[in-house]
Amino acid sequence: MKVKCVLAVGILLMATLVAGSAAANSIASVSTDKASYSQGETITVTVTNNCRGPLAFNGFWVENEKGDRVYSEPMLDYPMIMAPGAVFVDVWAQNCDDGSYAVPGDYVIMIDYESTPITITAVVVPQADVQTDKPSYQQGEKVGITVTNTGDIPVILNGFWVEDSEGAFVYGLPMLDFVQYLQPGDSHQYTWNQLNDNGEKVAAGAYSVNIEQDKTDIEIIEAVPVVQVSTDKAAYEAGEPIQITVTNAGYGRVVLTGFWVENDKGEQVYAPAMLDYVQYLNPGDSRVYVWDQTDSTGEKVQPGAYAIHAQGSTVGITINAQKAPQMGSPMADAHPAAHRQLGQKIGVMPVPGARSRLI
Repeated sequence: MKVKCVLAVGILLMATLVAGSAAANSIASVSTDKASYSQGETITVTVTNNCRGPLAFNGFWVENEKGDRVYSEPMLDYPMIMAPGAVFVDVWAQNCDDGSYAVPGDYVIMIDYESTPITITAVVVPQADVQTDKPSYQQGEKVGITVTNTGDIPVILNGFWVEDSEGAFVYGLPMLDFVQYLQPGDSHQYTWNQLNDNGEKVAAGAYSVNIEQDKTDIEIIEAVPVVQVSTDKAAYEAGEPIQITVTNAGYGRVVLTGFWVENDKGEQVYAPAMLDYVQYLNPGDSRVYVWDQTDSTGEKVQPGAYAIHAQGSTVGITINAQKAPQMGSPMADAHPAAHRQLGQKIGVMPVPGARSRLI
């Protein structure tokens, strides 16, 4: 009887030890590096054998908030045996078994022995747009560029770049030595001088101005000569020098061809002699001429309205008639002999044989 009791106690003790050992082998934990992730962010999964005996590990899997399995870690050809206290680290890139990626929501990282919840949130993407001050430009004209933060978070300003119609890189704004942020609603202006990365003027054609979040298309057309002619005033006295200014108001260099003058009948009365060499006028530069109110024969022109032309531009002027002495003045009423006497009194000697100009 005593032998049977001892045997029964021994069997019960062994069963207890085996059960304890089995229970110990099933104790493991799974954790992630944080509880919440943005879409596309890599999730680090850590599995730890917390028991006193070896642990057979077959990987982890992920279930969504509906309990559907969305991802299973590739199975090994045989279970991994983790020693007591061993740690296994793996990652989940939020990819799903069907080839898609996890959408925002709640998920559970699971192993055979435990699970841990995580949350995937929607990514807040920086938003910005780029605009130019107009859609087309003449060659050489400055292109005004505005970048605006249209989102809810700051945007890193990385400048802009220009591509041609084939998508080939043309120009890139040099990067700053520091990080510059554009706050929501704020804008930043740039200027492109139509130079490529080699400092050369770009050809006419279609181009795009690009930033990381947006792009806009522009067209560069061949420069059209734009010449403006002006005078220092609108009306002149007879014989008064007339100052004429010719300005290149365009974006390309022009050849100077001088100016010419027409009367109110449209007849050309004066044109300066052409130069023996070609003279250019750069954008924004001016050339000043002076007309002495003589025609092409050297005679004084008559009072009246005249038009001054220069390379497609015209300005009108008026030459006033010379004022005659008013009747009743001493000079107007005096006899010619009196004029001669007056001249003698102020020391003006008459020239023998010359006719008096005072009539």
